[in-house]
Amino acid sequence: MTDPKNSSTDSERQDRSIDEASAESFPASDAPAFSAATAGSSAVPPEPPPPLKERSGRLPGLPPAGIAEVGEPMPHHNPSDQELTAILTKARTIAIVGASSNPDRPSYGIMRKLLAAGYRVVPVNPRETEVLGQKAYATLREVPDKIDIVDVFRRAEETPAIADEAVAVAAKVLWLQSGITSDDAAARASAGGLTVVMDACLGAMHSLLRIPRQNPTA
Repeated sequence: MTDPKNSSTDSERQDRSIDEASAESFPASDAPAFSAATAGSSAVPPEPPPPLKERSGRLPGLPPAGIAEVGEPMPHHNPSDQELTAILTKARTIAIVGASSNPDRPSYGIMRKLLAAGYRVVPVNPRETEVLGQKAYATLREVPDKIDIVDVFRRAEETPAIADEAVAVAAKVLWLQSGITSDDAAARASAGGLTVVMDACLGAMHSLLRIPRQNPTA
């Protein structure tokens, strides 16, 4: 005949074994608050925490979001205001690719502003012969002057080839005007040693940074 006292002891040991097995099924840091108070109730134990991928959106060992992975190009960042001030202060010659003799075109107004600011401005456009009294050239390679800044008023898909040409003539800066961005052009220019500015108006930045008038003879 079974001893009721021994049966009770065996039952308690079995319950403790079940409780210990349940506790070991979760990491210590994620173990749910499931105590004897809820063990005898109909409450369902909390679900275990989701895998790391579901919580962070990335698998363990991968870089955090916002950091480029191997093989991905790093996101472009324009130079700081201090760096832009230095660029515009030191520059003497600016080639405007896409310069137009049409007063209604943005390039015309920017070129006029830069000329008034004391820069040597060279229009580059195969469809023009002269803009604002300055001889126009079909390509950057034809410009006889040493170019500091290549200011671009062309569609984004045309800028990689312009970047290559800017590198070939040893320009210092590739500047894509407002609304124009190209990671390809930026990568090519950067690889060639140029500073790259994208999606920024050179004329507006000149005013914003209060760049002093250039002395062409300096």
